[in-house]
Amino acid sequence: MKTIRIFFIGICLLLASCNTLLPQTPALESDGEAIPPVSDEVMVEEAVEEVIVGQSTAGEIGPTTVEIVGGDEAALREFVTRWMGSSYPGQEADHITIYLGSLPPEMPYSLPLPDGARLVASVQQTRFEVLQLILDAPMPEDAITAFYEAALPKAGWQAVSNYGSGGGFVSADFGLTYCLGQETYLTLQISPLSEETSDIRIFVQSATGYSPCNPDQGYGDPMSAQIPALKNPPGTRMTSGGGGGSSDTDAYNETHLEGDLSAAEAAAHYNDQLTAAGWALVESGSTDGLSWSTWTFTDADGDRWTGTLFVSDIPPGSGRLFAYVRTERAP
Repeated sequence: MKTIRIFFIGICLLLASCNTLLPQTPALESDGEAIPPVSDEVMVEEAVEEVIVGQSTAGEIGPTTVEIVGGDEAALREFVTRWMGSSYPGQEADHITIYLGSLPPEMPYSLPLPDGARLVASVQQTRFEVLQLILDAPMPEDAITAFYEAALPKAGWQAVSNYGSGGGFVSADFGLTYCLGQETYLTLQISPLSEETSDIRIFVQSATGYSPCNPDQGYGDPMSAQIPALKNPPGTRMTSGGGGGSSDTDAYNETHLEGDLSAAEAAAHYNDQLTAAGWALVESGSTDGLSWSTWTFTDADGDRWTGTLFVSDIPPGSGRLFAYVRTERAP
């Protein structure tokens, strides 16, 4: 049976709600040789993982196990192109370029990399002006965090102290955020692959709307700032989220969670954070798979607001939760 060498990019890398680019840095090396990019609509490098056609291969990345069954390099290229290039009616034009084992050829800023780091891929997206780097390094998470806390300021990046101060649900391990001026910001996410090896994701984005680097700009729309930052409970992982609202009367935020936690336990975790943020509990309750609470608070201008939180199992016992918080200006 013929062995086909192909590369599977952890597709979930695509811009978890992504909402540009480094002085030029040479391509990183794999086994001592620089890996050049391959030109294509979506650029996919030759084989880095063995897949036997007709059989399956599985690999574990953090808590996620990925299995690939069948196919060849052409099939993989088509899948990556279709998955990452998926669109909806009215979507604006976009172009995604994947560089396997290398950086884009031109980047207008510097990004330090830990000693021994291996660049798996970089992904450049024009519509959101985002660059994502995927690396691993033979260092534990705390050592990598310490490295970037020291190295990024030396490269001109400044830590954002108030990022995530409002707007709703945020991941407790979302990562470190740094600014380069008021228009470019970087988010760093680190997660363990083993006791001594860590997965590193670096997202760099040019601010086309909200920017955590602009002190004169609120968090998203102004009303979203009325909802405090709500970190997910320990032992859970945020898988998606979003929010919205009107310009001056209301806002909402929602998220999906995975983890071995009941709706009541998750709601209690969020209730504690709302109380700490100055919200006053009016009433709360819980049934099988659903917990809720209502609140009031007064903002810095003296205006009164009402708030609602609910958390539900979807479905009960599935290990998946849905959380929703809403605030509205009181009449």
